[in-house]
Amino acid sequence: MLAEDIQRRLLDLSPEIPWAHLFEFAPGVMSVTPHNEQFHKKAVGLRRIGDLLLDISRAEVRGHTLAGKRVLDLGCGEGGHSIQFAKDGSSVLGIEGRSLYLARARFAAEATGTPNVRFEQGDVRRLASDIEPFDIVLASGILHHLGVDDFDDMVETLGKQTADLLLIYLHIS
Repeated sequence: MLAEDIQRRLLDLSPEIPWAHLFEFAPGVMSVTPHNEQFHKKAVGLRRIGDLLLDISRAEVRGHTLAGKRVLDLGCGEGGHSIQFAKDGSSVLGIEGRSLYLARARFAAEATGTPNVRFEQGDVRRLASDIEPFDIVLASGILHHLGVDDFDDMVETLGKQTADLLLIYLHIS
């Protein structure tokens, strides 16, 4: 995809709302720039968390490779971690509830040339119980958004959806 096409399509993705994930869609075409310091720092931090999740996954998952692994990324936002895992050889399903973030995630996958990731809109508290467990499940920065009544059920569901490695990252700011 050409830089001009990317920049034009970015205008359809609510540019007044800063991106949370850091992407370089084409040389010099970034989702967040250092000009927007507060959001750039957050995006850089999220990228570092994604790198850490990749490192932990490679070290702990069966076979010590992400190639061919099925990954579920809950509350994937704009798809930063999903795309990182897909670029490392995993087949990734990202679930996101917010339509803007879903549109951005789909755009980011296309713009970065990442075909082995797909994004679906859904409520992470209501996952289909009849799907086969994933090798790796990511719950990065989502559980603290749930109400107290949802937390225990969600953790139980995460366990049922995980065949090998469950990564839960919580943060409170």
